[in-house]
Parts: sequence; C-alpha cells; structure tokens
Amino acid sequence: MVSEINNAKCAQWMLDCMEGIDFPNVRDRVYMTEWFSVKDKLPEHERIVLVSQNGKIPKVALFHMGMGDYLFLDVSCMRYQLKGITHWTDLPEPPNYNCFL
Repeated sequence: MVSEINNAKCAQWMLDCMEGIDFPNVRDRVYMTEWFSVKDKLPEHERIVLVSQNGKIPKVALFHMGMGDYLFLDVSCMRYQLKGITHWTDLPEPPNYNCFL
C-alpha cells in the first residue's frame, strides 16, 4: 500500500515537473508506444523496459530471464520484484535537452 502511494506521488510529481516545459511530446510518447502482452512476447534478457501492472501507473523495470522463468525488477529498488505485469514496452527516447542551452 505504501509503495502504491509513493509511486502515485512520484508519477504526479513527474507530471507536475513537466508542466510548462517544452519537452516535445514526452507524455504522448509514453502513452502512444506499442505495448506487448507478456503472454505474446518478452523483452530481451537484462533489458530495461516500461511495464504495466494491471492498469496501474507504468513503472521502469529490469527484465531478467532465469531457468525457465522470468521476473521484472523495479529499477528504483532492485530487490523488489514487480508482480502482476501484464504488458511491457521499450522506453521512449529521451527529450531533446538542447532546448535548455
């Protein structure tokens, strides 16, 4: 429960930080990317991806393939295994920071 509250606060903080800053379509790219079901396709081993947990706020995770099994680890705390992952996608390209120079 505490983790979900902290994740929600973090996501809101990120959205608040983006207000008024001209990142070219950063928010749109997160929601317009192609999502893959874990039933249909898995990421490459040790790849960092964006994951969806039953419709909750997407999180960044490290995919790990083991002996016939796999898991997604929360990159903010590598000891925490994310449960209920239904979909994943590649991370979007970072914004163009040259606009701040």
